[in-house]
Amino acid sequence: MLAQELGRRAGIALDHVRLFDAQRHIAMTLQRSLLPPKLPAIPGIELAARYRPALEIAEVGGDFYDVFAVGGGAWALAMGDISGKGVEAAALTSLARYTVRAAAREHRQPREILSLLNDAVMAEGPEGRFLTVAFARLRQQAGGFRLTTACGGHPLPLLLRADGTVEQAARPGTLIGFVETVHLPEKVTELAAGDVVVFYTDGLPDVRGPEGTFGEERLAAVLGGCQGLTADSTAARLEEGVLAFLQGEPRDDLAMLVLRVSEG
Repeated sequence: MLAQELGRRAGIALDHVRLFDAQRHIAMTLQRSLLPPKLPAIPGIELAARYRPALEIAEVGGDFYDVFAVGGGAWALAMGDISGKGVEAAALTSLARYTVRAAAREHRQPREILSLLNDAVMAEGPEGRFLTVAFARLRQQAGGFRLTTACGGHPLPLLLRADGTVEQAARPGTLIGFVETVHLPEKVTELAAGDVVVFYTDGLPDVRGPEGTFGEERLAAVLGGCQGLTADSTAARLEEGVLAFLQGEPRDDLAMLVLRVSEG
């Protein structure tokens, strides 16, 4: 009887492990479907991305990014973070990503695109579901590129100049899907060869270590040490810096998108 009871309990434990693995596999598969399979090639621009899900959670995360052409030689870049996790978060991620794609082909101004996204989220519901988004329009011009960015409650992207200085590449704006009337100021940034822009979600500055949270100041300091690196090397340096500070596994998803103006 003892052996039978031990066998029964062992079987239940194995079933729980299999169920968790199956849930995680489904979550990871769905998560990958909500991210671009690869980044596009933009003449004169290097692109790199990193996405690291919270390993202890077998649910779909809410972080997403996207890069796509919008016609006339212009490109759109989006980085977002959905509140919550699971099926509802996945549904809102899909709504946000495809609403932004559709709006960006009809409207030029990032603030207009995010305003339309806010209308779509408010109309869709349910109440209490919201997201943060950074959206930018990139266009080549004489001597470099022009980046126009609007942020809806999202962490402000960081700009690393070729001379090593770091500054913010956007202004604060209203959360998306939280109120009907949103304030979404734009910021125009002129980019030259060697300049780097990093879009990221709050999973990076919010990671906790022995000294508290990593914070945006540490993130900017690490970025300042990436002068002269490629976009991919910059993304790797930032990821390594955050993970080295972290205690244990991340409790939130980590996502970043790095853009660098090529030299020569």
